[in-house]
Amino acid sequence: FHLHEAMTLAVLVLLIVVDSSEAFLCVFQPGQVRSLSLHKKMESAMQASLRDPTNSDDLLAILQATRRLNPDKNNQQIVRTAMKQNPHVQINYFKGLKLLQKHANGCQLPATSKGSDVQAEICESEEAAPINPMKNFKFQHLSDEDILASTDDSIQIAALPDHPEANSANTTTTVLSSTSRREKKGSSRKSQASQDDRLWTGPLSGNYPNLLWRAVDMEDLRAHPLFQELPDPSEVAVNGPQDFHRFRQDSLQWALLHNGRLTTSRMASILGFYEPWASKLLNIPRSLSGHHKVLDAWQHLIATPCTLQDLVKSTYVMQQERMEEQPAKSFQSKGAARRHRGKQRSKLQTETARSFSPSSADDVWTSSSTATFPYDYAPLPRNVQRSTFHVQTVGQARMIWGSTQEATSILAAVNFFGSLGGVVHEIGLCPLETQPLDNVACLKSRQVSWGQTIPLMGASPDAIVTFPDGTIEAIEVKNHAPFRTGGSTAKSTKPGAFSISDVEPYLEIAPWHIPQLQLEMLCLGPQCRAVNFMSCTALKGIAILKLPRNDAYISKMVEFAQQFHSTFVLRKHLPSEGYERVLYKDYDRFLADTKTVAASAELLTRIDPREIQRSPLQKNFFVK
Repeated sequence: FHLHEAMTLAVLVLLIVVDSSEAFLCVFQPGQVRSLSLHKKMESAMQASLRDPTNSDDLLAILQATRRLNPDKNNQQIVRTAMKQNPHVQINYFKGLKLLQKHANGCQLPATSKGSDVQAEICESEEAAPINPMKNFKFQHLSDEDILASTDDSIQIAALPDHPEANSANTTTTVLSSTSRREKKGSSRKSQASQDDRLWTGPLSGNYPNLLWRAVDMEDLRAHPLFQELPDPSEVAVNGPQDFHRFRQDSLQWALLHNGRLTTSRMASILGFYEPWASKLLNIPRSLSGHHKVLDAWQHLIATPCTLQDLVKSTYVMQQERMEEQPAKSFQSKGAARRHRGKQRSKLQTETARSFSPSSADDVWTSSSTATFPYDYAPLPRNVQRSTFHVQTVGQARMIWGSTQEATSILAAVNFFGSLGGVVHEIGLCPLETQPLDNVACLKSRQVSWGQTIPLMGASPDAIVTFPDGTIEAIEVKNHAPFRTGGSTAKSTKPGAFSISDVEPYLEIAPWHIPQLQLEMLCLGPQCRAVNFMSCTALKGIAILKLPRNDAYISKMVEFAQQFHSTFVLRKHLPSEGYERVLYKDYDRFLADTKTVAASAELLTRIDPREIQRSPLQKNFFVK
């Protein structure tokens, strides 16, 4: 080098930038120092100091210093806080989280040349109370980073990537309890226990949602020692409307009893709740609104009601269908005959397994050795096929989910109300004609002629609970499916049809449910003074709200139903749009009363997701 060039290169300015516990050395040339302001010097120094600390001890020192300043935050919050407070340092979120988890169990931080002043020791207490793994669990977003940030410290993450680019839709996330995976290497018995303690497993999205996810079979629920089930429909002797409630809700007779009868599913429709004016005042979603709702209800009400002869005939038909198992003696190819023999053999094996297996319906419940549930549940494994869940829309998935998960929610009611001294009963359709109408003001001074002056009415609560003092309360279950449209499949980034997006249980009752709940209490009789509304989710637990009976509201509701019946049903005239504001007197006040009644519901309890007894099978949200 020439002498003047050597002297120019020798003149350097050293700028020491100190941030947190790290010190970085930044070198600037004299020309740059003279041309930049102090603020630009700092920015240039920060940009020059950008580096990947994933292979050094600096990241651990930063995270530990952040922990000392924020002792009340968990690991995910510590990493996020460090990223915000140190924007000039490239902090790998997943690497930082992995380091904190690695050094959280009684480990002492290694000494470093730059971070020895923030060295700390974390001691683990064996007597500390276990942390609820679902305490801060929020499943609003589907990225692995958001899932990690929204879970508690006790939730462990499987297949944690070391680099951000490894965070793709292919990552499979598994939620574990606080008692699992405490040791990296253990015996096979401990490993099996941790496998059984998982709340759910599998990918976050897919094309075939598992609508039987950890579902309790209704036949198994009927075998529960604390649940009072209804008899088989073929064993019910029908002598009049007082026997209608003995038919199960999955029977043919129960479906026939709805013909020409105003039930809870159509009460809100004839009251005009889904018309444009009322739906706006009651804040009903557009997906639930429309004039077609009242037209469907009118079409149902003009049908001929079911008679006693129809019920007897249906029982005979059911017996005949059970006997028709022999195939028709028509020509079959060798392949068709072989497939038929395979189906018959598989059916025989299934029936034999259910009859003689220790996991049959009679033996699925055993006395529990823990205080969590009174009986342990060990169901028979079921083979779930993709074709079973070939749904096209989220709406279809939600409808099927509500049916398949109903027994699970009723089991939660059995366990909860059983602890209060109540007994949960299975119930069918309860006709109003069997109950006294003294509390219905609009019918006191009138001659009641069912089907003429007043429509046939009835209600089918999901269950009822009776208490030692003789009171009865209805149970209405609303299951919220944890699926939404879109997502990525587990094996590629190709868009999938569905993905997981669970919601919190509702802590208030929507106004459009009020006619249904009040009609249930009316049809159960004057001894029913409340209904228990259960808002059930997959991963966020259950909320039970108690709604009291309101006889004034019930009387007004029955009066409107009577007017609709005489104006449109008996005359067979289609209701036009806006009929409700012309037909019903003081309709706006009735809508305001509906919102007032809905606000009278009180929260009875919240059930933690791990306190809900479910099937130990079918833990994947999507069928492979």
